Amino acid sequence: MLYIYLLISFIILFVCILFYFLNNANNEPYVIVSITTSPRRILLMEPVINSILNQTYPPDLIRINIPYKFKRNGEKYIIPSFLKNNPKIKIYRYEEDLGPIMKVLPTIIDHKNDDNTIIIYTDDDIIMLPNMIETHLDKINEDSSYVYCLSGIYFPEGKWININIEGFIHIPEGYMSVAFKSNILKDKSCIYEYYEKLKHDKDCFQSDDFIIGNYFSMNKIKKYQIFNKDLNKVIWWNNYRNVLSYGVDGDGLQHLNEGGHEQTYRRIYNKLKEINYLFL
Repeated sequence: MLYIYLLISFIILFVCILFYFLNNANNEPYVIVSITTSPRRILLMEPVINSILNQTYPPDLIRINIPYKFKRNGEKYIIPSFLKNNPKIKIYRYEEDLGPIMKVLPTIIDHKNDDNTIIIYTDDDIIMLPNMIETHLDKINEDSSYVYCLSGIYFPEGKWININIEGFIHIPEGYMSVAFKSNILKDKSCIYEYYEKLKHDKDCFQSDDFIIGNYFSMNKIKKYQIFNKDLNKVIWWNNYRNVLSYGVDGDGLQHLNEGGHEQTYRRIYNKLKEINYLFL
């Protein structure tokens, strides 16, 4: 009889352990790394894609949002072989080129009602440090009500201030990656309708980080810069090889924006303030 009790106890214990692991597996988030690119850069971004695929916590999907025709010069896209036939990479095509904000705008629209999706957006010219995704997920597990970034700007009264500490910022910068749980935008204002009011202004069209940061603030979502000993923007900048050569040449937005990002952001700040559309 004792053996029967022991066997029953073992079976119950085994079922409980199995249920625990299955339940935890089902609660694993679906991680999307969302990105956009240009017809020229899409042919060169294989190192970026590999750095995302080879993370310590690999994504479930790399989502590439691109128009059929690039607005800046009318070029069409040629899809390179390294983006084909990989189940973790999917290309989404659009009739309208919405500019750099395409890196995340369509992804937000498609997933804002998901309960367990993490959206991470980044740029097409940066080789990600290998613990990027894992670092974001650790923070989101602590508090999923914030947007997290690895580099951000404090912008009080239109003054650009870089801070090298962990804490809240105004503008999350996409180059080092920005992450959030998609359902923090559930029942919030539509990002497409918000952007429709701004996209015809050249500065706004070419300044996705500022425009996205303002959108999060409009929806009362705080933005938090991660800065820890394992991953921070000082570590990143001391490892400057992570910027690919085409990220610092003439077609980078820092060159296209008159006066660079800082002067452009000041103009946007003043424009949005004038029309009562500034929420930072």
